[in-house]
Amino acid sequence: MSSIFSRAKIDRYSAVSDAWHPGIYIRARRADLSDPATMTRFIETQLANTAQLKGIKTSMEWALIETSPETFDWTLTEDHYNRVAALGKHFSLIFRWREFVTANGVSQILPADLQGDNGVDGVTGLTDYHYGWQAGVGSPINLKLWDKTLLARFERWIQETAHKFDKLPNFTQISTSETAAGGEPLIPVPGMTPAQALAEYELGMIAIMRMVKKYFRHSTHQCQTNNSREMVQTLAAIFEPEAMGCGCPNMNLANSLNTTGSPPGLFTYIPGLEGKVLIACEIQGLDMRASAGLDTSPDDYPSPLELFTRTRDVLKNNYTYVLTTPPYWETGGNGNESMLNHIQTDQTINAALDGSGGVVTARPSSLL
Repeated sequence: MSSIFSRAKIDRYSAVSDAWHPGIYIRARRADLSDPATMTRFIETQLANTAQLKGIKTSMEWALIETSPETFDWTLTEDHYNRVAALGKHFSLIFRWREFVTANGVSQILPADLQGDNGVDGVTGLTDYHYGWQAGVGSPINLKLWDKTLLARFERWIQETAHKFDKLPNFTQISTSETAAGGEPLIPVPGMTPAQALAEYELGMIAIMRMVKKYFRHSTHQCQTNNSREMVQTLAAIFEPEAMGCGCPNMNLANSLNTTGSPPGLFTYIPGLEGKVLIACEIQGLDMRASAGLDTSPDDYPSPLELFTRTRDVLKNNYTYVLTTPPYWETGGNGNESMLNHIQTDQTINAALDGSGGVVTARPSSLL
């Protein structure tokens, strides 16, 4: 086995105490990040004037930051951090290794020199990123996390990001992207069966999680996951011993997340992880639209009260990230109040005098 997949010695907890800031956070969409007016509204108006919001989380697009090999442009991300820190609020980031096919086949998760010829496979419709693969029809593009060249470059990016943000006083958490590699039917990778690709993807994903722990020594960490359930089963076994937080991009009642079948869904592990590892399930647009995600037909538009009650009382969140999906975030819709208004006015959220919004604030045992 290549050394890049080897298990390094993992500190049970190396983050300074000031990095622990549980609460409710704005989760800005990728489309929001480059829109100055939108980010001003989120930061200088909503975050600044809502005591119940602890901070904001943004994603990093590798291709937009590493503009050429070993050249990193942090202008936009630094600007967002500085503005959030000026309010005394907290900042989180996410490394992404998946995306849906973008305009003209141009990737935002791969630096330009790794994108190949951008040719399109006439069979799968998959843009040739050289380092990208598609798990299933209609599913997003995933990076080939088993590729040694890609992993070496990804590690360098993690190292540079940690050098820039890890010790900043208002930086609280770094996370990795969800797996999203459980689509059916699986699309084979040349030279590999679908099962082999999934197994190698899992190894590479864990390798990157360990890289994040290695370089971000002053921050809290979480690994987002949802599918495949085989991957979830592997990850659930290492969350506590390696002091990795358990995250999910959704919090709904979809069968794939809640099944007690074999292997079980992610949320069936939560009772066993509660109080042991950091838990951070997001509320995203699909959750706001349908109580059981893609399994709900027709959409039933659960109320913000239902969504926050589930993340708090069932999933036992320490960090709740709420995606700024329109119209749900700012104006509401389908008879529901906006997510923002609920955060500002809900009795339970406002009763938390520490500003945590009622999430579980006790530090889990793996982080002591």
